[in-house]
Amino acid sequence: MLICPYKEQVKGVIERFANEGVEYGRCVTVDGSQGQESNVVIFMFTKPRTAELTGLGFLSSYQRLNVAMTRAKKLMVAVVNMGIWNERFVAIAKSRNTRFLAGLLQHAVDKGDILRWEGPSTVHRPFESAAPPLN
Repeated sequence: MLICPYKEQVKGVIERFANEGVEYGRCVTVDGSQGQESNVVIFMFTKPRTAELTGLGFLSSYQRLNVAMTRAKKLMVAVVNMGIWNERFVAIAKSRNTRFLAGLLQHAVDKGDILRWEGPSTVHRPFESAAPPLN
């Protein structure tokens, strides 16, 4: 199951995968995933658009993140643009009700569970964050 925060993203993923001939189970919004489970879930994080907390949009909701992150029975893969988590966004995440998100990302970095993707032939492990630690 692929989970996207917004309907527009679901439409975009479905269209892109169809154009590329990619087969997958289903692609739903977080709300659409409620009550469902899958052995493997891929969650597409969104990119904050501004330095304001409202710019974090979906990511500022603990309840919605919890729904998205608990659909997997065996494996959860989060697709995140770690490059956007610079000092400004880290400060926002730590100072507001998004501490869960900050802790989640920091935990993945600390455990070395981040794969860096720069194109089809470049996967590096672990991710080397340019931002300071989130804790």
